[in-house]
Amino acid sequence: MRENFDKLPKWAQSKIQALEANVKHLKEQIAQIGCQETTNVYIQDDIDRKINLPKNSHLYFIVNGRPVSVMFRGENLEIQGWQPLCIYPKAENSFEFSQEEIK
Repeated sequence: MRENFDKLPKWAQSKIQALEANVKHLKEQIAQIGCQETTNVYIQDDIDRKINLPKNSHLYFIVNGRPVSVMFRGENLEIQGWQPLCIYPKAENSFEFSQEEIK
């Protein structure tokens, strides 16, 4: 496929090279993240594979169409919404929350 590369217009060659460089950079970042052994934050995929994130990573979730951030503050987990948060206790060790829309 690379033999046809030289036949492409220069703008297309440039775009492909930029995309390839971006893919290489992202693969390096993924490899680096996957090598984090001492971390307190990880995600789990559909096959229960643990993927470590850098220690104290700041995570964002979209809840009811708006972002919610989750981060460590010392030893505590802090959750911030962009709208008022509603907390629904589920059990002694579990709760759900959502964001209300300000009217």
